[in-house]
Amino acid sequence: MKKAKKKELAELREEDIKRLPELIELATKTLQAKGCRVYDAADTAQARGIIGELLVGQKRVVRSFSQTLYEIGFDGLMKEKGIEVEKTSTAEILWSEEGRHPDGLPPFPVVDRESASLSESELPFAERVRERVKESEYGITGINSIAAERGTLVLAENEGNGRTVSNLPYHHVVVAGVDKITASLTGAVDVVCCASEHGQNRKVPVYISLISGPSRTGDIEFRLTYGMHGPKEVHVILLDNGRQELCRQGYGYLLKCIDCGSCCEQCREMALANGWSGITLTMKGLALALIGGRIAPPVLQNRLGNFSCQVGITPKMAAEALKGLNTVKSF
Repeated sequence: MKKAKKKELAELREEDIKRLPELIELATKTLQAKGCRVYDAADTAQARGIIGELLVGQKRVVRSFSQTLYEIGFDGLMKEKGIEVEKTSTAEILWSEEGRHPDGLPPFPVVDRESASLSESELPFAERVRERVKESEYGITGINSIAAERGTLVLAENEGNGRTVSNLPYHHVVVAGVDKITASLTGAVDVVCCASEHGQNRKVPVYISLISGPSRTGDIEFRLTYGMHGPKEVHVILLDNGRQELCRQGYGYLLKCIDCGSCCEQCREMALANGWSGITLTMKGLALALIGGRIAPPVLQNRLGNFSCQVGITPKMAAEALKGLNTVKSF
């Protein structure tokens, strides 16, 4: 992607954030028109409440890696409810939570996957995951982007396990930050491509799924049947959790972040210097944790370091936000 393309994406994301309330409303309408059940969650507590109600009576669920699930403490909630969680990301199982790249890659430097091994009970991993997914009624995922105009969810990954989690169970539950919403499908796919090619210096993800509601098919008499080749129900939880408050305080530009990981190492160093833990390692993630009172204000701002953001968020802009943000205890 050339610099001009990066500039176009930065401008697109800036426009998306300016229109955020409008796009949230539009995405809700178009997703509902496609048969999705959409829920607004103002904060972590509401998101956890919605999930708890959806999963009543379940003994096991499967999930893909998602920073948004990590943000709301999904695994802890499931433990409270007595529900077993089956993880499906190889990287997440092999490496610890702290210092993780936004899409679940291991801490820097990247460890050669072939040099690590799962225990004998975990092998063969792909077969075990598939069997557990087939046994589960609910598959839980995050999402990479949402095209508001089309009501389409874009899920991208390289292992194929996220695709399996979203397709095989009868119920697919998506937890997505409202900052993931873009106006167009083109913009939603551009976010995925730019995040991989520049933030991670990798090729475009192997699996890009465009999800437009529950699985449905029509017979010869044009009668629709749901759940034939995928989930019968798709539940989409749109999580705010301080995102629009960032805009109200004048730092909405951080929501342009596409979770590419360009600033991950700098965020990790700053987190270590300030004693922070349990946060998403992006400038947006730090800001949301700060505004929600999940971390103390930074003491050592000089540890921010330099980074090259794909959508034009500079170290100076990030430092100003972390210094100027006011905590809102309700988040």
